[in-house]
Formats: sequence, C-alpha cells, structure tokens
Amino acid sequence: MNRLSDTKLNILVTGGAGFIGSGLVQKLLNEGHFVTSIDNYFTGSKENHVNGCKYLNKTTSDCWTINKKNIDIIYHLGEYSRE
Repeated sequence: MNRLSDTKLNILVTGGAGFIGSGLVQKLLNEGHFVTSIDNYFTGSKENHVNGCKYLNKTTSDCWTINKKNIDIIYHLGEYSRE
C-alpha cells in the first residue's frame, strides 16, 4: 500500500503565498511533489514564495481555467476570512 509521501503528485495549492499556504507548499515540496500555487496576493506575499513552486497570480475562481488533467490534489486555502 502506497503512502501519499511515497507517490509523487502534481498538487495545486490555492493561497500558497500566505502564511499557512507557504508552510504547506514547503512540506509538499520536501516530500518530492510538484506544486503549483494560485494566489491573488490580497493577503499573501511574494516574500512567502518557496523555491521550487510555480506561482500563478490568479484568484481562486481562476483555478478552473487550469488544465486539471495534470492535477492530482487541490488544497484550497485561498479564500477571504469572513467577519
């Protein structure tokens, strides 16, 4: 039985330039996965970029314009908090 970390996956992280998202991106890259991030930088920052991740300046509604055939998992962290 394969563990997730034993399989190299193409992963999309929305909000990958945020504090929590960048930590997730780093962990996934450390496990050897291929990671793409969508972030509109409303609360995220380019200072949080992690080497090895492909960053796209898009909103979460744009994630459906990406070729999903090449994506195995989506981690959806990129959304505004509500008051």
